Amino acid sequence: MTNNEERIYYMDNVRALAMLLGILFHASIPYGTLLHEVWIITDIRGSWLMDFGAWFSHLFRMPVFFIVAGFFAHLLINKRGTAGFLKNRATRILIPFVVFWPIVGISIIILMVHAVETVTTKLPLLQFIAVEMNNPDAESPPASTTHLWFLYQLIWFYILTVIGKKIKMESVSRYLDRIFSNARHLIYLPLLLVPSLFVTSAPLPAPERVYPELWSFGYFGLFFLFGWALFSRRGYLDLITPYWKHMLGAGVVLYTGFFLILPDITLETALIMANTYDFSLQHLGVVVIEAYATLFLTLAFLILGKKYLDIRHGGLRYIADSSYWVYIIHFPVLMLIQIHLVDVEISIWLKFLVSSLLTLSLGLVSYVILVRYTPVGWLLNGRKKRHTDDSPQRLSIKKEVAETNPAS
Repeated sequence: MTNNEERIYYMDNVRALAMLLGILFHASIPYGTLLHEVWIITDIRGSWLMDFGAWFSHLFRMPVFFIVAGFFAHLLINKRGTAGFLKNRATRILIPFVVFWPIVGISIIILMVHAVETVTTKLPLLQFIAVEMNNPDAESPPASTTHLWFLYQLIWFYILTVIGKKIKMESVSRYLDRIFSNARHLIYLPLLLVPSLFVTSAPLPAPERVYPELWSFGYFGLFFLFGWALFSRRGYLDLITPYWKHMLGAGVVLYTGFFLILPDITLETALIMANTYDFSLQHLGVVVIEAYATLFLTLAFLILGKKYLDIRHGGLRYIADSSYWVYIIHFPVLMLIQIHLVDVEISIWLKFLVSSLLTLSLGLVSYVILVRYTPVGWLLNGRKKRHTDDSPQRLSIKKEVAETNPAS
């Protein structure tokens, strides 16, 4: 980017793609086997192939998102200063989280009750919920940020960004300069992720708790920091681009090994994993594989995004704009659809296709009709003008796009 009006298209587009992959990830879990006993809505049948694709994207989609978030945080604080940065992030991130978190949370609770009353084929977690609903002495579940945890995480990261900028940590900056100066550092960079992965379970859970989960700061925070550093060192992607095939190949091989050693998670083992840490050498080996697969796949995805998605296209622009809204509402919508598919005697692959495409379609249609040109859309993406061409006036209006998205 050479001036304020030049758009960084690939960053916008890979951010949107990462968010939409999250919808497909959630849509596939009920039809896999790994979380068969611990997901709210699951089908009686499951396929490991569904899991293989789902957890593959799970390794890199949120790391990519946080890299983009860190990149645009640096851009925005440079352009608007600390006060302008905080005001913008409060509008785009804090207020949407405060508004939508209770709405989504209440919707999920209502749908859980609806599932208990509607679904005939109840698998372990739904059976457990049904029993607890009739137990007057049942403990209330811990507060959860649901799938909006990424907004909550970003709020903390932005606060830490401002603190870090005030402190002016020169030693960190010099260390980052060394890392970004040589592609050979890719050999040991994944090891920075190991300490955080070691103190949580595999596969990586979502940090949904209301109190800050420190492992997630050490994990997603490193990707956010990477994106922050990348803004002023954009030549790094060009430096490592010749190795993208090697990273992609190694990432796929490592992921395959990682997937094969993952055990199916039962309700009993899930409770154990939630309350204890596994400090075994076996777990260490698993998370080392996970760390290398994650970083290699994340960087390969980012390089491919720059290679093929660094384009201005009306359709991609609409998808990028709508992805924030679609992701916010997708989980309750998807859950409702899948509740009514559980007892239908059709292929799980067809159920996945119906539920995911219908969720995406409803999200896009509702964005066009109810959000884009309304106060909700202004809150999420900034005020949009109704233009039908790419005239100079329109391009001038859109020059702030990098500051209007949730990751930006």
